[in-house]
Amino acid sequence: MDKHNELAAFATLLTVVKSSKSRKGSVLIILGGFAGGGSERTGCWLASSLHEAGFDVHVTSFVEGSRHDFPLRPGIHIHRRVFRSTKVRSGRYSIAAMGRGKLQIGSMLLRLTSPLRSAGRWWHIRKVANAVKPETVLSFGDQLSVETGLALLENLSILIVAERSDPRFKPTSILVKALRGPLYRRVPAVVFQTQPVREEMARRWTLSNSHVIPNAIVDRASRPLKPLRNRRKDIVMVGRLVPVKNHLAVIRSWSISKARNLGWRLLIIGDGPLRDQISNQIAEVRCEDSVVLLGHQSRPKVWLSNARIFLLPSLWEGFPNALLDAMDTGCACLTSIEGGWGKAILGSNYPESLVPARDEKAWAQAIDRIVTDLTLADALGAQASARATLFDQEEILDTWIRLIRTIERSKVDSDEREG
Repeated sequence: MDKHNELAAFATLLTVVKSSKSRKGSVLIILGGFAGGGSERTGCWLASSLHEAGFDVHVTSFVEGSRHDFPLRPGIHIHRRVFRSTKVRSGRYSIAAMGRGKLQIGSMLLRLTSPLRSAGRWWHIRKVANAVKPETVLSFGDQLSVETGLALLENLSILIVAERSDPRFKPTSILVKALRGPLYRRVPAVVFQTQPVREEMARRWTLSNSHVIPNAIVDRASRPLKPLRNRRKDIVMVGRLVPVKNHLAVIRSWSISKARNLGWRLLIIGDGPLRDQISNQIAEVRCEDSVVLLGHQSRPKVWLSNARIFLLPSLWEGFPNALLDAMDTGCACLTSIEGGWGKAILGSNYPESLVPARDEKAWAQAIDRIVTDLTLADALGAQASARATLFDQEEILDTWIRLIRTIERSKVDSDEREG
């Protein structure tokens, strides 16, 4: 971005700030972008919901491109900053499309430019916060939360950190690991998505300001739901094609499952750098006739509403929106037992729904149990549908608003005491 464009963008920012009329308060939400994963989806939903509730909402974005999987409501102020170095992730430099040699070069370039991009995000967050002067800042994600904390170091009392993954398992840089605890102890609230993660990380980081707010189910599936036995013999997986989602292990499990010989299909929704490797794995185990790579789908609930079973064999998760979508559509759900997130979301009434992530034989057996036992499938589907009511978006939005209001009141009281 040249000097002229930089000045024009800053002038536009000041105009937006001056013209915006705060109704219930101003909130700045720090997001990486508007497409991709659960963090972006939840952040965009919360931004739009807070705007509808009367807040003056500002959102940052750092990712190049016009793709908006999760569009924002009109009237939300977007402060976009694009870094040229991110082009190594897209277009003709896409890591997903690279050969082994080019992949190594691309990875090296990402490592070399990472500190520059991090500094650029820090500078942009600081600039926007100084111009907007929000009453509350919400940061989504680990790296962005650390960068936001450093940008607001003199004013951490307005920052709410929203952890979107499981810090016990997700790999992070040495710097992020070192700074998380000291920064998080100084902010008024750190939000986790499940109770097991909150308990462990509050102990590990000695936090007295931790909260649990799960993700919400947005855009509920049409009712009444189609009974499972009237649906197609489809088993669906939804998620990016990356190692943590464990697709390769499930495909090997599928190759020894009875389901493939009983007319069932395994449908894989999503895209990512492992697409070619997964396609090769399907061919290697000779399952081309029963495993279908559907790529990115903008409306995965259409597929889930017509499927009987949903699989989520991830090695670790934060709070998977794909699982919430499957529960909302009444699918019989199978998830990994590791980390406790599956049990926290699905409940503990049916241990059959929880499978060791790396046990390929156990996945095959779990699938076979459901496809050969309609009564069990119906029970798992009914449990999932009933548990889905716990994640009502209105109730979860109210929880966020109460937390924001509490932080705002505490800041006012503190300012009055100091005054």
